Amino acid sequence: MSKTYIIIPGRTSEQGVGINEGKFEETYQSEISVLQVSPEDMEELGLEPGDWVRVTSEHGQIDIRTKVAKKGELPAGLLFIAYGDYSSRLMGGDTHGTGMPTSKGFDVTMEKIDAPREESPSKYQLTGEFNWSEAPVGQTDSCELVLTSQV
Repeated sequence: MSKTYIIIPGRTSEQGVGINEGKFEETYQSEISVLQVSPEDMEELGLEPGDWVRVTSEHGQIDIRTKVAKKGELPAGLLFIAYGDYSSRLMGGDTHGTGMPTSKGFDVTMEKIDAPREESPSKYQLTGEFNWSEAPVGQTDSCELVLTSQV
């Protein structure tokens, strides 16, 4: 069963703590990879915390785990997701001349699924080293930086 909701992406205090640890660390990643759903909507769809749902907007689709919102914090019919990789997949690129895409209060459908269609996004962290003392004199404006992906 699929139903239409309004999704509200935003920031959370736990996400703020996580950003200080790093975007690829557990605190930040766990905060951006969960969808908060009102207790009423959880009950209506037969969802338990941690269940998978598929959320689809006009611009994209995500498979994400659910978390029940605190009673009274999120009205039925509204969903909340922290800004990040998942929320960005649901937003379009049109900025309507403002330089910022529409990221608040857009329609999505949500349906319960047994498992995600694909693995959650890989966690890549780019690292590299550069020794400025080895740069040719007068050529510090360009250099070779070796990047390594880590899972």
